[in-house]
Amino acid sequence: MMRRQIVSLLLFLLCAVILFMGFNSISSSSSSSDLSRVEDSLRKGIIECYAIEGKYPESLDYLRENYGVYFDEESYQLHYRYLGANMMPELMVFEKGGK
Repeated sequence: MMRRQIVSLLLFLLCAVILFMGFNSISSSSSSSDLSRVEDSLRKGIIECYAIEGKYPESLDYLRENYGVYFDEESYQLHYRYLGANMMPELMVFEKGGK
């Protein structure tokens, strides 16, 4: 009887660990795709600005105000470096908190 309870408890713990690892994997995969989506959205806005105006935006604020590009400033940190009117700006997107 005692042996059966120990085996049941071990099986339960094993299932719980596997379930936890699965959720953790899904969470990290989702976080990575969100980061990619934010970067893609910003790049599309930058390219749209260049296509319409013939120059790249000098700042992300300009992009936000004139092209409706939005990103969650509490979740993401951006590096944007304007290199000139006819040179694609440097853009890097990081998730805050180092996740």
